[in-house]
Amino acid sequence: MAIQQHTQTHPEFTWLFLAIPRGTTGKPVVLRTQATSETKARETFPGWDLTFAAKIRTDSPLSVAWSDPYSSTLWLLTGSNIFESVKAAPVRSPMPGDRYIERASGMLLVIRELTEDRVIFSYEQYPLASHSRPLEGFIRGCELVEVFHA
Repeated sequence: MAIQQHTQTHPEFTWLFLAIPRGTTGKPVVLRTQATSETKARETFPGWDLTFAAKIRTDSPLSVAWSDPYSSTLWLLTGSNIFESVKAAPVRSPMPGDRYIERASGMLLVIRELTEDRVIFSYEQYPLASHSRPLEGFIRGCELVEVFHA
């Protein structure tokens, strides 16, 4: 038996709706599902009044999400090539709070502090673990995504 391809086993899109239970009033919530069409996605939520919010390609090889606790904002990057999807800021020394994408792994990291010749950072997914790299190697291996604004 042949092995199925990724696109054959997973729905093509993720659908987001603003939703309120039928017959009620109040603030809507966001409902998320995966389906091949909007009609199929809506069938997932019987008993809800749905307003279309977004259609996102599910099989994207890049999907990185992080939250900003200062602004209560959830960031999500999706695309096929991070270095084409994200416009890099001009080259400059990393600063505490800056967010970078590591080229080798595609993981998001946050600069915690700088020493004279090293960068101390943590991966967004593992904020309690600190890592250190030489400044020169860090700049060659990472791409700036977001600059921290104090």
